[in-house]
Amino acid sequence: MTTTIEVGMLGLGTVGSGVVERLARSAAKIEQTQGIRLHLAAVAVNHLNAHRTVQLPIGTRLTDSLTNVVCDRKIQLVIEVMGTVATAKKAIVAALNQGKAVVTANKDLIATAGPELAALAKNGAAIYSMKPALRVAFLSYGH
Repeated sequence: MTTTIEVGMLGLGTVGSGVVERLARSAAKIEQTQGIRLHLAAVAVNHLNAHRTVQLPIGTRLTDSLTNVVCDRKIQLVIEVMGTVATAKKAIVAALNQGKAVVTANKDLIATAGPELAALAKNGAAIYSMKPALRVAFLSYGH
């Protein structure tokens, strides 16, 4: 039996585009070995009309509202790849307060607010630093 996890992503620059591509390449293997389907439900960006080099999966909602992603009741996992500190922290705090799991690539944010975010995560949510999380995923599911 496959469990679907609804994913929201914040940012779609170089790192975000790489995440989308990796999710697409690894989807079948993740589902086959783990019984998990990661559905990219929504992506928040600064500029809706900016040129993008990556194709989003069919049905993925593109929005310029971080709130629409982090407060969407259906989204269970938020991937933060924006490259800011203050805006990212605000979005991550909102997601954690909603009980969502969060994966972030933001080393500066983890360095400056890691303990605060970890304390929020204890209330039923979770936060993961992207580099170690992606390393495990890429070693396990990468092509």
